[in-house]
Amino acid sequence: MDRTDALATRRAKIDSRIETALAAADEDGLAVARETVDAFDDRWYGQLVLGAYDATVDRRDTAVVLPAAAAVELLRGYCRLRGELLVQLAERGAHSITRDPTAALLGADYLYTAAYSALGSAEHPDLDEGFATLTSVLESITGAFATVEGAPTDGSDQIHSIEQTAGSLGEGAAVIGTTLAGVSEADEERFRALGRGASTARRIDRALASEHTGTVLPPALDEDTLEAHANTCHAVVDRTLDELERTADVTALRALLASERGDGQPPPSRDRAAE
Repeated sequence: MDRTDALATRRAKIDSRIETALAAADEDGLAVARETVDAFDDRWYGQLVLGAYDATVDRRDTAVVLPAAAAVELLRGYCRLRGELLVQLAERGAHSITRDPTAALLGADYLYTAAYSALGSAEHPDLDEGFATLTSVLESITGAFATVEGAPTDGSDQIHSIEQTAGSLGEGAAVIGTTLAGVSEADEERFRALGRGASTARRIDRALASEHTGTVLPPALDEDTLEAHANTCHAVVDRTLDELERTADVTALRALLASERGDGQPPPSRDRAAE
């Protein structure tokens, strides 16, 4: 199975768990919740959970890790829906968002409660730590939205917004994966840096590569500052992967990051003999 097939297989398994979590949304008429989550065709954050878990676990437990991956994807949907609603209500920039605000708020609330329910469906002795991480990510996202009253005016504001939303999601995904795998504190910190760096860089790269319509935060882009920060994050990710590779199997993580960069190659690994 090549890298593309492996990623597609993982995505399908995460989709199956998400489908279970969203069943009540159809019953309750919360179409916007499903539409938002279905719009993500890569399940990148869920795959980050799987990659971090598989890199360090001795024996894989699908019943534990897949609900966790689904939970992070549902929280990702919450972040997207609330972010777009903020843009819509503020009438910030050019956008085509015309959702009913009440329906969007209800849909967002459904998604974050569904995230907790999905994680709670797993059985694991360290699940409380997983809930604590999920709560930390949620607080970071809501805090970022609460402090945005107008368009950020400089690069530092924009970077902070991305770090607190996409960066926190990536960090949380990696930490939850390693929590379920039972890694050491030192390795968890490395995965924490990897998840935040990869997710922040990914968000910036995507924003700079496309026409920004104001549908996601931040609404203004200082391109030079953001590009420099993305490059710094990429360097952190590459260095961290090299460090982790000494004790962990980061093959799946390299494949995931390579697919995102679009270069067909995993992030480079330094020649350890030269170190």
